[in-house]
Amino acid sequence: MYSQDFQTIAERINDTGNKLLQYLQELEAGISRSGEYNQELQKIGNNIKEALNALQEERYQVAVVAAMKAGKSTF
Repeated sequence: MYSQDFQTIAERINDTGNKLLQYLQELEAGISRSGEYNQELQKIGNNIKEALNALQEERYQVAVVAAMKAGKSTF
């Protein structure tokens, strides 16, 4: 996978996560009663936020393993 492809996929994941967060916030606003259901929605929202932060802050390392003279340095 090329760097540009990876970047495109990461951006799509981030956009989808942000849309999910927006949907959860709208859902929470629409629920008039407080209680266990709201707490569960907040937990889901927090999990999505954590996943998005991890995606944005992650540093990726790639190990290239191949036989001698296979083009590792060129890669």
